[in-house]
Formats: sequence, C-alpha cells, structure tokens
Amino acid sequence: MIRMKNLKYILLTLVSILFITACSDDKENPVLDSSKVTAPTLAALSNAYTLTKDKADATFSDFNFTAATWGLNLASTYVLQAALTQDFAKEVDLGKALTGATTIPVTNAAVNSILINNQVTPGTATPVYFRILATADGETAAPTISSITSPVVTATVTPYNTEVIYPKVYIVGDY
Repeated sequence: MIRMKNLKYILLTLVSILFITACSDDKENPVLDSSKVTAPTLAALSNAYTLTKDKADATFSDFNFTAATWGLNLASTYVLQAALTQDFAKEVDLGKALTGATTIPVTNAAVNSILINNQVTPGTATPVYFRILATADGETAAPTISSITSPVVTATVTPYNTEVIYPKVYIVGDY
C-alpha cells in the first residue's frame, strides 16, 4: 500500500511538471518599425481620356501599383480610390486587391459614373485624382497599424452623357 501511495505521488508530480512546462509562451512578439514601412506606388496614367458611351464596358485602365511593405510579413488589402479633389474629401472606391495582386482593372463606365454623379457636365474635361489605400490585415495588425496611401496620380477625363446611377432603396412590401 505504501508503494501505491508513492507511485501515485510520483505520477502526480510528473504530470504537474508537464503541465507547468507546457504552458510556456514560445510566441514571438514582432514589433512594427515605422522606418521600414513604405507606401504603395501607383503607376502613372495617360494625361487625358475622352470617354464614349459605346466603349462604356471597355477598360479605362489597368491600375498597376507596387505593394506596400510593412517591415513584417503581413497580408495587405489594397483599395483603388478616386476623387475630384486632391484632398479626397469625397473619395469613391473603384476596386480592391489582396496581397500578391498589383493590378486593379477599372471600366470606363465606373469612372464616368463618378463624374456624372458629381454633377460634372458631360463633354467637360475634368481632373480626376487616383490613389491606392493599403491596409495591413490580420488580428494583430488592426489596433496598431494604420492605413497608408500612395502618392496621388492625376488624369484629365471627359465624361459622356448618361443616367445618374442612384443607390437602390429597398422597401418592405409588395410593389
């Protein structure tokens, strides 16, 4: 009986040691060094574009950009934004890309709708400003890393006349 008691205590001690040593934190805690962060760069566009209704579904441009670097191995989401002012007070998202992609295609109709929805007179050459907004993804990135933007690229765009596209409003009921 004494042997069984001793064996029980020895096993309890071994199991306790295993639990205590198994709970050590082996996780690396990476730290973001802001000096190693570089913003994406959007490739230059042609100076002027004249949009036509018959080519509405054609590609306005394949917006090529370089990937952002965070100094850490982080996934990124890239959003192509356009605005009619350099301060991007009323920006419009034109497309999205994830880590590994460096091109966002945009149609003529999408660019034309930005101009028409902002009351630009069809046939009037108007400067449009484009940029890439890069956001680091992941649960550890959210609280400490803010988004970074590429330098702004400008193109002069002449829109065509079309209907203004309003957002849909859904109403409950049978209509």
